[in-house]
Amino acid sequence: MGAYLSRPKLDKTTEIIETAKLRCYASCMQGWRLSMEDAHNCSPDFDDNTSYFAVYDGHGGAEVALYCAEYLPTILKNLPTYKEGNISSALSDAFLKIDDIVISPDTKIELERLAASTQTDNQGSNEEVEPNDDDEVDDVEALNEDAATPLQDILKKYENNGYKLDGAAKKIVMHLHRNLHLQGEKSDGNGLADTTGDDAIANDQECDSDDDNDEDDEDDEDTSSESSEDTDECAGEFRDVNDAFEYKEDVAVSSGTTAVVAVIHKDELIVANAGDSRCILCRNGVALPMSLDHKPTDSPEKERILGAGGKIIDGRINQGLNLSRAIGDHMYKGNPEKSSIEQMVIAKPDIVSLKLEPSDEFVVLACDGIWDCMSNQEVVDFIRVRLPLRKSGKQQSKMVPEKIFIEELLDNCLAGECIGDGTGCDNMTCIVVALDNVLENQQRKRKLSDVKEATSSLSNQQSCDKNE
Repeated sequence: MGAYLSRPKLDKTTEIIETAKLRCYASCMQGWRLSMEDAHNCSPDFDDNTSYFAVYDGHGGAEVALYCAEYLPTILKNLPTYKEGNISSALSDAFLKIDDIVISPDTKIELERLAASTQTDNQGSNEEVEPNDDDEVDDVEALNEDAATPLQDILKKYENNGYKLDGAAKKIVMHLHRNLHLQGEKSDGNGLADTTGDDAIANDQECDSDDDNDEDDEDDEDTSSESSEDTDECAGEFRDVNDAFEYKEDVAVSSGTTAVVAVIHKDELIVANAGDSRCILCRNGVALPMSLDHKPTDSPEKERILGAGGKIIDGRINQGLNLSRAIGDHMYKGNPEKSSIEQMVIAKPDIVSLKLEPSDEFVVLACDGIWDCMSNQEVVDFIRVRLPLRKSGKQQSKMVPEKIFIEELLDNCLAGECIGDGTGCDNMTCIVVALDNVLENQQRKRKLSDVKEATSSLSNQQSCDKNE
């Protein structure tokens, strides 16, 4: 769950883009979270016949989401498959390509810059952080679980989650594991140890005799002094644990993002999705899912995760990520015996496409901050009575100022306080694409093309007649 602000940030960034064939509304809000990790794209005029919309829900930092918003559209447009008109294949290729790019050394510099910029933005706030009471219970339960776990399994858990345990770091884990057993033996009925952290450290008089070279100490040195020095050394290493633990890489290894992309090409809607952001289509008032959430407990995802050497505990991979597909998160993609689409977490998207019909009204893309609070149909119903429809022959719905309706949706999902499972406490981003005249515009283009073709054919025929 993690910590939250003492009060939510309600400021919203909202944009409205209107073209001859559609309208795009987008809004995002930080909410209760300590920082904003979402990003999005709204490009109605991606090219002559194509519109591009996307939502990226970052985790472990905003940098990968921001990078995708900046570069994924360009990567897609430059792919040979896109230029050939095979948009479904191009979307899949683009997801996999950017996933490779974010882990490259050159890109790491850009990602670190993005990470630093978001940290600077968040430092401007002096908001108090409100801890979640459930976290304290979770921490106690985790300590008890680790105390009963064999040391080798503890070490393996850290390594599976992307940590490199060398030197002092490994020594600290071994030291803490021994003290967890001591704490467990002195535990009261509630699972809380009677000893303090300093007492626990003092119970172990040496961290590691091989590393400390204690046998070189003077024989006549006071024993209590030795004990104090050893305790201070262990305590110092305990305080520096964050420095001792070293990720094999940084950004894009410990951070990542979901990605849901909707492309409207002529009269076709193509959606690519990796993660648990979501896209739906409103067809005659009914919500049609255009994507499926990717969770570790889903049968095909679970099979792949286990095959790559992962474990699923409480719905999370190696007790970490609760997604089975994402861009970035390369700590879950390091099995050398598996291809990029066989790893515990993969960037390969599901692709869903369909032909648009006259009864299609709007498309919605949003992060799980919305979908955790409202069902697909609830979102459609909420928008449908507020979004002014401009299609010819259709009665307009209740007139609500356009900029307000999408912001009202975010406010509707916001929790009044952060309790329980955190529903309504996440970042929120939503895009609504009113299809308006997409089909009419395409039909006009077809008619114009037919006229040009007929005119050209007639001109050629007349030329032939003259030659005869």
